[in-house]
This record gives sequence, structure tokens and C-alpha cells, in this order.
Amino acid sequence: MYAIAVEIADAAQRACRPTPLALEGGPDGVEVYPEGMVGFAWVHLPDHTTPLSAWLIEHEHAHRDGDGDGVTLSAPTFDYEPATAWANGFAAVLQAAGHDAIVTHDLD
Repeated sequence: MYAIAVEIADAAQRACRPTPLALEGGPDGVEVYPEGMVGFAWVHLPDHTTPLSAWLIEHEHAHRDGDGDGVTLSAPTFDYEPATAWANGFAAVLQAAGHDAIVTHDLD
């Protein structure tokens, strides 16, 4: 299931077309970042005691949350929209298989 989730998540990330970010400054007065905003996205499984959570931790795909109750996987990019697309794709596979998976994201 992990391999399928990664395949779907990677496809979602590749298909994502981020909104370019334009900021004042630069040599022409405006600097454009085609990859969009910087940020992070995570997939959170709230129960670290499930076999899936244990497997993800054992194979170093996830880590225990700071509160110790769940596990978290990080999207493999710091581009906000592609990271969110990746996390949503990964979580969708887990959810379709009956796992409780929550996506969170944050701008940097």
C-alpha cells in the first residue's frame, strides 16, 4: 500500500501547476517564482499503535508526533502547492484502504 500511495502522491505532485509568486524587487522591479509559495505539507495518522503506523516508523517513512500519539509523514518538497498535492494524494490512498489519515499544511 505504501508503494501505491507514493506512486499516486508523486503523480499528484507532478500534475500540480503552482500559482507563480510575484514579489516586488529584483533587477526588473518584479521577481517571479514559478514554483509558487514556500511551505510544507504532512500526512498525519493519529494512532501510532496501528500496524501501518508501526511499519512506517520502522522503515523510516514517518516519525512519531511530538505528543507521541500519532505519526507524521512529510511531503518531499518545500513548494507549498505541490507539497499539499502530494500529501492529499498519499492520504487518499490510505483513506481508501480504511486508515485514518489527515493532511495538514502550512506556509513558510
